[in-house]
Amino acid sequence: METEKKRSDRRIRRTQNNLKKALLSLLQTKNINEISIRELAELADINRGTFYLHYRDPYDLLRQLSEQFLAELQQLTEDNSHIGTYQSLCRLYHFIQTNHELLHILLGVNGDILFQNSLEKMLIKNILEQEMNTSSKNDYRTFEYYTTFAVSGWVAVIRSWLDNGMKESPEEIALMTMHITGQLGSL
Repeated sequence: METEKKRSDRRIRRTQNNLKKALLSLLQTKNINEISIRELAELADINRGTFYLHYRDPYDLLRQLSEQFLAELQQLTEDNSHIGTYQSLCRLYHFIQTNHELLHILLGVNGDILFQNSLEKMLIKNILEQEMNTSSKNDYRTFEYYTTFAVSGWVAVIRSWLDNGMKESPEEIALMTMHITGQLGSL
């Protein structure tokens, strides 16, 4: 009975993974509102009924992929809270590199503005929560603007890195990011 359940779970994961790959492939050339369940199912080599066992529509699949990415990023951010900035950025850029296909789509031309907004809000919130522990209330508002500006720039750096084929290593991008934000901090 247990072996049968594991086999079933494996099939479910395989189906969901095939659907994820199919969606990412289609999103390279189409907007989400142009993608049909029929073409998703066909590309994933499943029938439409199987699609409906897992998702309501292509938007639901994209939403779940986005939420999963953000949850994993949130966990990574929490895990990084005890290490230095450079190490933390390296880990974040390695995570981005591992998930580059999804992130390139979500931040790209046919991407999801809701995802980008959620990503930025999450990052700003995390940075501000950390700052609340070390900063006085008097300069909090200024830091909030600084953080919003820096996070928007950071997302732009990620987008540029992805668009240019990630030629630099995560470590090189981490150093560039630290240099840029260090320059901003001195203004």
